[in-house]
Amino acid sequence: MVETVILSVLAAMGIVLIVWCISGALLLPAGGRGYSVLFADGSEVSRRQIRAYLYLLRSGLSRLPLMVVDCGLSEGELRALRAAEAESSELRVFTPREWEEYRETEREARVFGA
Repeated sequence: MVETVILSVLAAMGIVLIVWCISGALLLPAGGRGYSVLFADGSEVSRRQIRAYLYLLRSGLSRLPLMVVDCGLSEGELRALRAAEAESSELRVFTPREWEEYRETEREARVFGA
């Protein structure tokens, strides 16, 4: 009886691990250099994308930094993202103007080879 319970628990844990690995592989962005950009407009889709990517960052499945551009986030959402940004060097939050300035300095660095 005890052996059956132990085997059942181990089998269930194995299935959960397989599902977790498959879901992580499906959510895993392509490897390489660079970063991921999300233009968050406050919709449910953008909230889900941010949560999914933060999960990947926190679990170590992704090493690409996440750049979130605020295109209509509520104050509460923006506060939560700023708090997460303070905890992680892999997350940056930009306004649209800050994002354009960042892209411009990146372009200049590429042109001048810095």
